[in-house]
Amino acid sequence: MKKYFAALAAGLVAMLGVGVAAPAQAAYPEPTFTLSLSATTVVSGGTFTASVKADTTCTFTIDFNGASKSGAGTSFSNTFTAPTVSKKTVLPLTATCDTAVAAGRGMASVKTEVFTRSANVTVLPAASSGSGSTGGGSTMPNTGGPNEWLLIGGLALLAAGAGTVVATRRRSQA
Repeated sequence: MKKYFAALAAGLVAMLGVGVAAPAQAAYPEPTFTLSLSATTVVSGGTFTASVKADTTCTFTIDFNGASKSGAGTSFSNTFTAPTVSKKTVLPLTATCDTAVAAGRGMASVKTEVFTRSANVTVLPAASSGSGSTGGGSTMPNTGGPNEWLLIGGLALLAAGAGTVVATRRRSQA
């Protein structure tokens, strides 16, 4: 019985110790901040929209290819135009959220934090359609070689196998 009470007391002390040792920052989780793009691959001169969203009020900044756009609130979006390129180019897009967060247990202490998200935008030359196709036709290219002889050979093997089965059954029944 003494062991039971000792184990119960040790469990209570452990639970209370964990509750006290929890970090103060757990009460103030990091804000949710997302970045989404309408397209990650665009043709030279094409446009795409970058959108950011947060569950707190932020001052947003979106940077792409030297252009920087800013806005405030819980969401912001902007349309960017891809530069003219002569070959496939991957360009970074970066979004930041500057927001005030509680620095401790009291709401009086506030600090500014910056959260960053990034994505890559692939820019293709204007002559490229993005599909990898260079031909003007709508049919698929024949890259497998001649298929007729494979079909004829397969049918011949099927017929030979069926003939062997029929002959074997006739002999076993006779």
